[in-house]
Amino acid sequence: MTQQVLKGFGKLVWKATNGQIIWLVVLSLITGLTEGVSLFLLIPVTLSAGTESVEELSQLPAIGNWLATAKPPLSVLLSLCGIMVIGQALLTRFKSIFSVQVMQATVIFLKNSLLSSISGANWEAINQRRRADLQSVLSIDADRVMLSISSSVALFNSVVMLLVYMALATLVSWQMTLFAVVVGGLLFGAMFPVRRRAQLHGEELIALHQDQNQTVLEFLNGIRLSKLFNAETRHVKNYEEHLKAIKKSRLIYIRSTTLGTMVFQICAALVAALFVWLSIEVANLGIAQVIVLLVVFLRLAPRFNSIQSTLQQLLTDFPAYKNYSDYLKYFEENREPDEGPGQQAPVLATGIAFHRVSHAYPGSEGLSLKDISFEIPAGTITALIGPSGSGKSTIADLVMGLTRPETGDILVDDTPIVETNRRAWRSSVACVPQDAFLMNDTVEQNLRIGSSEASEEEMWAALDQANIGDLLRSLPDGLQTMAGDRGTRFSGGERQRIALARALLRKPQLLVLDEATSALDWESQKIIASAIRELKGKLTILTIAHRPSLITFADNVISLHKGVVTEAGRFADLRQNPESALSRMLKGDQAE
Repeated sequence: MTQQVLKGFGKLVWKATNGQIIWLVVLSLITGLTEGVSLFLLIPVTLSAGTESVEELSQLPAIGNWLATAKPPLSVLLSLCGIMVIGQALLTRFKSIFSVQVMQATVIFLKNSLLSSISGANWEAINQRRRADLQSVLSIDADRVMLSISSSVALFNSVVMLLVYMALATLVSWQMTLFAVVVGGLLFGAMFPVRRRAQLHGEELIALHQDQNQTVLEFLNGIRLSKLFNAETRHVKNYEEHLKAIKKSRLIYIRSTTLGTMVFQICAALVAALFVWLSIEVANLGIAQVIVLLVVFLRLAPRFNSIQSTLQQLLTDFPAYKNYSDYLKYFEENREPDEGPGQQAPVLATGIAFHRVSHAYPGSEGLSLKDISFEIPAGTITALIGPSGSGKSTIADLVMGLTRPETGDILVDDTPIVETNRRAWRSSVACVPQDAFLMNDTVEQNLRIGSSEASEEEMWAALDQANIGDLLRSLPDGLQTMAGDRGTRFSGGERQRIALARALLRKPQLLVLDEATSALDWESQKIIASAIRELKGKLTILTIAHRPSLITFADNVISLHKGVVTEAGRFADLRQNPESALSRMLKGDQAE
């Protein structure tokens, strides 16, 4: 761990816990000290109950002289012990509750901060990350970062308690204390390979969990296809292989760590015996001093072991912090710029113009769009046609403000779409994609994605415009009908019409239909086409299609091929030209 990484971790801990990490550390220390004091008080209780002389009692550190002179009754000493134990129990309970509160607030902060960064990033940055990896860092790595913080507190507490017990032992015999510390330090140093293995295990877990999540998501997203092709066992087998890989990694880790712990405990027991022998035979300590040293030593040895095991756990979980912070930094660096107060969307009154626009996807060698120029007149329906990979969806993402051109300008009337008004422009744009996503919620809540403040009357009006209102009125629950997971309560055509209603509820200046009927049957296409035809002249529509059903009513057509505009003009004019891409498309031929 570099100093910069540790500094970054410390800042995150302070911010995530809102500074309450200090109180958690203080409570841990107080609880540990009360434990030490209560144990320490048991020694004079034992000695006072016996026949030990005043001289032997006076050998006890810190309180020996007081015991020898005051000679408090056994009841007083027992009462003090009882008070300390009760106090420790109360503090332990309070600390446990407070710790859970702090840690749960911490994990909420971590997950919410990352999700906020993801949602605030530009689309290009989001699209470069696997969904499974994002889910893994949100659901697993964030929890492991919280465990790292908890382990850090426990480690700090163990180190401080180690110092406290060392101080108590020094009051009796600094020579024997030095012996215990040196031996403990040597044992701790010998465990370095185990700690290194813990760090490697933590790094392995990140990749293993990401691959596991990818398999699960692929299965759940494609479960219908898997059932149709009887391919369920393939996903189950892949998932089992990931689980076995995680099991294997954990077993290797556990074998190495438990071996280290076992060796440490055996060595500690042997050293304890040697410690007692040296105290009596070499250091010539009295029985009271030996008892104190033995008690303290028995507390010292577990502290070394506790530091070792806590540090192992910290090293296992800490790589998750690095992964988490890398994702957080990546999305923060790619955050969409702040629009500033009162930023308004450009008003679409004349049209949208692409002026020498080029675009390239990150990591690709060539351009997806090459110096293209065209216009989308306001109040008209413009159709984009062309073979797959020609750049149609890229234009849709650009015109909606999801992505940015490498070069060139996109103008709404005379206003360019730039960083400062891109989000504002998106607020006046709506889209019906090929895959009409519906949440597993009511129809009403799905519509409110388009407009959270829409009234019930506005919802029904939008549903009627999309030719789906009568169907929903016939259902017992109406707007409260559950859509099912990904909208499975409805057919493909019905989902598309609900998605169209959601888009219209937004009252957009521009409506984009991105292959909205490509996966639908002829009857569903006809119904949606009828709904779109009714919108002609009421708003600006850009439709992307490779079937005639959604372009026969278009005013203008733009044909693309390999990222270049090959032809553009009025629908009627291009249709009359038998060599045009539009004519070939209407005839059922694939445009070249």
